[in-house]
Amino acid sequence: MKLSDKNILSILESALFFRSEPIRLAELENLFGGELTQKQIKNFMDELSAQYQQEERGIFVEEISNGYQLRTKPANKNWLLKLTKQRAFRLSHPSIEVLSIVAYRQPCSRQDIEDIRGVECGHLLRTLMEKGLVSFAGKSSSPGKPFLYKTTNRFLEIFGFKTLKDLPSEEEIREHLPEVPEETSETLQEAAKELTVDGKVLIPYEADEKENESLKTLLKDIPSNINFLDTEDNSKN
Repeated sequence: MKLSDKNILSILESALFFRSEPIRLAELENLFGGELTQKQIKNFMDELSAQYQQEERGIFVEEISNGYQLRTKPANKNWLLKLTKQRAFRLSHPSIEVLSIVAYRQPCSRQDIEDIRGVECGHLLRTLMEKGLVSFAGKSSSPGKPFLYKTTNRFLEIFGFKTLKDLPSEEEIREHLPEVPEETSETLQEAAKELTVDGKVLIPYEADEKENESLKTLLKDIPSNINFLDTEDNSKN
């Protein structure tokens, strides 16, 4: 029995609904028993995606993590949260720093990350691995053969990237950074001299409480749109 275009679109929609994770073109090609090429399936997926967009539906088809997935409309997020008791997916600022380094430098070792951040990051890597965002990528050939780390397909899925090539470029990142007034920049440079030695931040894991408070006051007095000291996040480096 030859499938009509409507039949194919219906099957594809059901397959997307059935699978909670992204489904790849190769899998869909097997689903149709080779009757359709991956290029033909992609064209049908594009058509299905266009239908959702035209009808202002609450879900849409997104090409992500080397596959396709049905996703809920971001504008409806707050309504959907009322239906679940699960906590929203959150990452601390330090975790995002580590994840960003892994994303752009992968495969990289723990030492590579710590050389950039200036602080220990073992616990942050473990957290990211538990969340399925980072995984092992073998071992380095350098002395000691340390483990290497890379991002996962779940990382692509969570952040909405088709592939790692979709990561923002340095130029794109700079375009979204807030402009820092010249006087603020000079103040930050002076503060950095007080808080660093040889490029490493001097904030110990268990700093004296009075010193901690003075650091908070110093940083909060600097006029900026950036929250430099988040007590909950930075207490864990």
